Amino acid sequence: MKPSKRRDFESAGGQQSWRVLQDRTVRSAPVRNSTGRWRRRLIVFQRVFVLFLVLAGLFSLIGGATYLIRSDSENKLSFAAQSEPIRAILFSTDGVLDEAWVSRQLNFRPGVRLLEADVFALKAQLENHGQVRSASVELVFPASIRIRLREQSPIMRIRVQGRNDAQPRQRLVSRDGTLYEGERYQSATINSLPFLIPFRHPDGSIQPLRGIDRVAELLEAAERHDRSRFRTWRVISLEHFSGELDFPGEIIEVRTAPIERIIFSAHDDFERQLDRLDALLAHVQTLGNPSIRQIDLSLRDSAAVRFSSGRVPGS
Repeated sequence: MKPSKRRDFESAGGQQSWRVLQDRTVRSAPVRNSTGRWRRRLIVFQRVFVLFLVLAGLFSLIGGATYLIRSDSENKLSFAAQSEPIRAILFSTDGVLDEAWVSRQLNFRPGVRLLEADVFALKAQLENHGQVRSASVELVFPASIRIRLREQSPIMRIRVQGRNDAQPRQRLVSRDGTLYEGERYQSATINSLPFLIPFRHPDGSIQPLRGIDRVAELLEAAERHDRSRFRTWRVISLEHFSGELDFPGEIIEVRTAPIERIIFSAHDDFERQLDRLDALLAHVQTLGNPSIRQIDLSLRDSAAVRFSSGRVPGS
C-alpha cells in the first residue's frame, strides 16, 4: 500500500502549526494584559506621588506663613510691651483747636504704650471731624506723639434743621462747602460771618453745596475793597446760583444792613462790579443819599438801582 501524498504541516516540534499558533495566541494574551495593568498602575502611582508632593509643599507653605505671622505678631507685641507709656502729645495746628480738644478726641487709656498706638487709626479718627481738613500723626521716641492739623476756615454760617431736630442748628460753612459744627472759635468771629441761604436742588436738598469757592472769592474781594462796608453784609443768598458757572444768568445776592439787595453776576469780575458799586453809591450821595432797595450789578458794564420810595429822587 502506497503512502498518502496528503501531508499535514507540522511545526518544528512535529505538531500541526495552525492549532499550535492558535493555542499559543490564547496562552500569550495574559502576558500582554499583565504588562498593561502594570503600566497603568505605574501611571496612577506617579500621579498620586506628584499630588502628594504638591500637597506636602502647599501645607509647608501654609505652615511657614502661619509661623511667620505668629512670630511677627508675637515680636510686635513683645516690642510694644517694651516701649514706654505715652507721656506727651506734641500738637500744632493752623486753626483754633487745642491740645485739650485732641486729648478728648483720642481719649488714650491710662498707661497706653507708644507702640500700641495705631497712627493710621488715629489719623482717620481726627479727620472724621468736620473741622479737620487733614491730620498728620507720628510716633516720637521714646514716649511722645506728634500731631499736626490743618483746619477748615469758616466763611459763612447756616441754619439747618434735620428731621429729628426740634430747632434749627447753626453750622459753619468752609470754602470747599463743608458744613461743620465749629469748636473753639471766638463768639465775635462767628457773629461776624454772614448767613448763607443755600441753593436747593430739584429734590429739595441743599447738599452738596457747589460753587462756594466762587462765593469765597466775592467775600474776599469785598473785604479788600471796603472792609467797613463788607461788615454790613448780613446774608448771602444762593437761591439763583447753582454753582455751575457754565449756566448763563447765575447770580449771587447779598443782603446788607443799609441795602436790601445787591445782585452780583457770578460770571463777571468781582472787582469791576465793586468799582461800579462805589461809583453808583457816590452818585446817590449827591442826590441826598436816599434809601436804596436794590442794586443790580449783574448787567454788563452798568448797574440798575431801585429806590425804596419807588421813584428816582428829584424826578
